[in-house]
Amino acid sequence: MKLVAKNSRIECGKTIEKLMGIHRELVHITTDGNDYTHKHRDRHFDVGIAEGNLIGIAAGLAIKKLPVIINGITSFIITNAFMQIRDDLCFSNLKVIMLGIGSGISYASLGFTHHSFEDIGLLSNLPNIKMYLPADAIAAKKALTDAVLRDGPSYVRIRTGNEPVVYQGTHAKKLNFSKPTVVSEGKDVIVFTYGTHVFKMLKVKNRLKSRGVEIKVVDVNSIDVYPRKLLLEEITSHKKSFVIEEHCVETGLGSLMANLFIENNIKTQLVKIGLPKEFCKIAGSAEELLSRYNLGINEIEKMIIKNL
Repeated sequence: MKLVAKNSRIECGKTIEKLMGIHRELVHITTDGNDYTHKHRDRHFDVGIAEGNLIGIAAGLAIKKLPVIINGITSFIITNAFMQIRDDLCFSNLKVIMLGIGSGISYASLGFTHHSFEDIGLLSNLPNIKMYLPADAIAAKKALTDAVLRDGPSYVRIRTGNEPVVYQGTHAKKLNFSKPTVVSEGKDVIVFTYGTHVFKMLKVKNRLKSRGVEIKVVDVNSIDVYPRKLLLEEITSHKKSFVIEEHCVETGLGSLMANLFIENNIKTQLVKIGLPKEFCKIAGSAEELLSRYNLGINEIEKMIIKNL
């Protein structure tokens, strides 16, 4: 299959414009000056660098039955406005879709202030919200479309820059936000991941196949009602489980999976590969920092081999 790369940020902008054309009541609010809505300027607002106001205004509109899409840099809209997300959006179960841009350490060169390694951990504690963790630009577009059709608050987590497309060809039909998506089958070990690491795991799977290791890759592309029964069936059918994520492993998907293992007295091993609980005090490209934290393709392959 030919490698195709698309920019989730740009594709989401196109999708917002399209959705505003379909849903005449839909409002878009931003904080970072990205004017996606050239065709619908009467329903587009920029509040400046004021994330708390962003959530408060969106909540006021949603109370009046106007659905809202907001966007901004993930580390700012989630951490700076967490109280407003908790009290205004989740408590009242309001239809506001938050598009977080630059998730994980994709804004690597801008330093730790622009890193978001705690967003899933924070939001997973809140009732009513659904988190979408799309693997590529195609999935991100579908996540926005899905979020507009559901009630209650949503969060769509994307990186920045061009990313390889996973959901094309035979994979396109598999994309489903109602449950984890099995992207590739394998009988030896199972890997739970999300975001751009789905593509990386498909590359690692092909490499390890030559070593006689078959990997099942599961895209945990959304978190709302945790699909415990489905995940338990997957875990117990494999000798070893891995979680790979661009998030702090102590509070992200790795933590949720570890709880599942403990609560159900599962004896097989769970290996968590992700960001440590520390501030990254160096700057560089995203791939340089990911390699530093064992999240590059080569490093993931080595970590899986090491823990077989």
